[in-house]
Amino acid sequence: MCVDKKYPMKYVLTSLLSLLTLASFSQDKTALFSEKEASEKINTVYQRIVKGDDFCILAKIFSDNAADNCGESTEQVSKLDKSFYEELAKLKPGQVSQPFKASHGYHIVQVNNISGQTASYKEIVILYSN
Repeated sequence: MCVDKKYPMKYVLTSLLSLLTLASFSQDKTALFSEKEASEKINTVYQRIVKGDDFCILAKIFSDNAADNCGESTEQVSKLDKSFYEELAKLKPGQVSQPFKASHGYHIVQVNNISGQTASYKEIVILYSN
């Protein structure tokens, strides 16, 4: 489960309630937004992270690619979009990026580890259509 043990249940329930309200923004995970809508949505999600909401819960609710793994991925660096990797490389393990645009959407990432040619990270991505 993604709920962090350091938060009391009252905080978690209050956060979940506000997240569910925010989630009504889009219930269809396959829908592509306009670029402007995607930018607005990723910035709204980022503000929730800044306020202390759980990255994993946000990934499950909002990310266009997060399944039950909280948006977690391990990829070969050579397979990553150049702009995506550049953002990852700026971060230390545990740090969360500001929203950024890569070739296939807007992203927020949290680095787990970058070792050699492998990058492990959590991601929230909002895809958009042109």
